[in-house]
Amino acid sequence: DYQIHCRPAHGFHHVLSMTGNISEFTRVMKRQRISGNVDTPEGGLDAMLQAAVCQRAVGWRSEAKRLLLLMTDQPSHLALDSRLAGIVTPHDGRCHVENNIYTGSTRMDHPSLGQLSDKLLENHIYPIFAVEKKQYQWYEELVNLLPGSFLGKLGVFQAPNLIDLVVDAYKRLLSEVALSVSVEDKAVSRYWVSVSPLCPHGSIAKDQGCSGVHPGQAVYFNITVGQHSCADDGEDEDVTMLVRPVGYNESTVIRIHSKCECKCGPVGQCDGNDQSPCRGSQDGVTQEQRPDHGHMKDSISDPNRNCKADGSNVNCSGRGVCECGKCVCEQSRLGVVYGKYCEMDDFSCSYEKGLLCGGRGVCVSGECMCEDGWTGDGCGCPTPETICQSPDGLLCSGRGRCVCGKCVCDDPQHSGDFCERCLTCQLTQQSPCKSVDCHRSQGLSQNEAKLCNTTCALYVGSIKDVSERVSCGRLVGTFLCVCAMTLLCGLVVVAVSRLLLQRRGMPRGGAAADLGYPCTGKVSTQMSPHECSRLLI
Repeated sequence: DYQIHCRPAHGFHHVLSMTGNISEFTRVMKRQRISGNVDTPEGGLDAMLQAAVCQRAVGWRSEAKRLLLLMTDQPSHLALDSRLAGIVTPHDGRCHVENNIYTGSTRMDHPSLGQLSDKLLENHIYPIFAVEKKQYQWYEELVNLLPGSFLGKLGVFQAPNLIDLVVDAYKRLLSEVALSVSVEDKAVSRYWVSVSPLCPHGSIAKDQGCSGVHPGQAVYFNITVGQHSCADDGEDEDVTMLVRPVGYNESTVIRIHSKCECKCGPVGQCDGNDQSPCRGSQDGVTQEQRPDHGHMKDSISDPNRNCKADGSNVNCSGRGVCECGKCVCEQSRLGVVYGKYCEMDDFSCSYEKGLLCGGRGVCVSGECMCEDGWTGDGCGCPTPETICQSPDGLLCSGRGRCVCGKCVCDDPQHSGDFCERCLTCQLTQQSPCKSVDCHRSQGLSQNEAKLCNTTCALYVGSIKDVSERVSCGRLVGTFLCVCAMTLLCGLVVVAVSRLLLQRRGMPRGGAAADLGYPCTGKVSTQMSPHECSRLLI
């Protein structure tokens, strides 16, 4: 039935909101059909994200613990997979369900694991993966990147197996208590957070939580927040930090006020006669005592001005820290970040034949700065147009453009390395023809018109006339051939008939009257010799 009842390919369809009507649930489930596509991975992560963020369509209750079950026998598409279809717009993490159909499949990339993880935590959803055993390893690596997720292996999709899986996941949700702590995006690079759980008796500390917690037991957490540096403008700032238990629809907002306007000198002392420590230092510790956390800003002058490229308001291109007026570039697992403003690296630009920028340039702010004589995204295109110069000295024989060291012909009729070939015309470079109606000799001298009609016979304007002449000639030729064949056939018939008559009129050892001819025997006496001869003829 797969070939007959397969649904068209789609990203995600929302078929039923939360309901307590088991009959309706069963009816809708039985009505579903599978869909097919040309590749193996499915849109499971897209569906999970939409189910998490489309609160109204799905019908999540604010007071309920939320479990999201994904049942599949194949891996899922990940972020960047959509590049194969020419889709490069990242997913925005929002709900795009219209009339119960996900509308973002052809407009946005698949969500990343980090994005999906944030949305699941933000909406207090506990994911459960019920997968076929052949795909267990793929999803086993996946759940390690999704906090609070649970994985189950199913040989076959049967109700008892799914029930056990959901019940086990729910028990684990109750027995594992973990915290997720996040600082708002604008300040996340300037703060550090440490979480230490205090697990009750009988439970085990695990990462930022406890496992094996029994009902009625409480878990306490020590949360330490530190600051690496102040904001770029050196002003005081208020930052919020969100603390939530994983899988629960509860959260706590912590507001942090950073005091940075203390007008500190370079050694951590206040400017002027007052030699007391800066009031803005944390926990009474001066900046001089905590050099690893960076110096606080002077509100009068901007010591970071030497760390900003012209036209940029970001220190060190956003890829380093400014120390003493110089950029110290960050380390990356992808490669080396370097340059006065950390604007260069050896990994973020296009590659040509396995080499960054083709080995003919350097990578600056994500773009290749090519050496002289080369251009293109990966510095793979030679710039001298002499490469496209035809033997007659013209660029692409005057019939095309030089693109990346190769001629691109303006007219598809022309081909060759220099657009010098034309299978349908004999156009010479010296021809005065410039118009598709050149055969009409408009505005040309007599000699030019003669040359034009000779060399441009197959221009679009001439083709019509030539085609008409050729068509008329073919009709005349066909008519003459038919006439000739008819005449020839008539002559052959007459010759054969005459030959047969002559053979039948010859006597063979007896009187001609025996053959019944009217001019022999007794019959001949009834006709004159003239009539008899005329009859024989």
